[in-house]
Amino acid sequence: SPEAEGTLTNTATVRRPNDNTDPNLSNNIDTNVAPIIQVADLELTKSLVTAPPLTVGGVVEFSIALRNRGPGRADNVTVVDQLPAGLAFVGAAPSKGSYDPASGLWTVGSMLRDEVATLNVSATWDGSQVTNTAQVASSDQPDPDSTPNNNDPSEDDQSSVSLPPAIADLELTKRVSAARVNVGQSATF
Repeated sequence: SPEAEGTLTNTATVRRPNDNTDPNLSNNIDTNVAPIIQVADLELTKSLVTAPPLTVGGVVEFSIALRNRGPGRADNVTVVDQLPAGLAFVGAAPSKGSYDPASGLWTVGSMLRDEVATLNVSATWDGSQVTNTAQVASSDQPDPDSTPNNNDPSEDDQSSVSLPPAIADLELTKRVSAARVNVGQSATF
């Protein structure tokens, strides 16, 4: 069972009926005990909920989806989503657990196989270029294809969203008050 925990014991015994030629019967049995290690593959995806164009000083919303692909349960799961400079925290809505904006720690708790938990975080954006990264920080069970806090973007335990710097399209028009101005005459621009 994927939820099994404990140890696995395997015993092998040599049995040779009607053969009394074995001088040492004490080595005809061997037992191996191995721990059963629970595994939970956590997959994290971060996305931008707010549709472009983004407004400088406006609120942007990010969404994190965390899925336990199993095969086992994941316990004491936490995710770090620390807002970078350029984003100021407004609010958070976790579907499960709690989010601390000061540390960026989302305490998810336990997740069953195939369970999905989400976190939406809102922040005001100052218009600067920012990359907002979320990453699985801990789980009691090992993840078969990633290591928490490894900063390897090829693994599925972290995800980032980048916002380019705001671009301003300025236009300047200059006009004069009269179509023709004589020497010594005033003109207003």
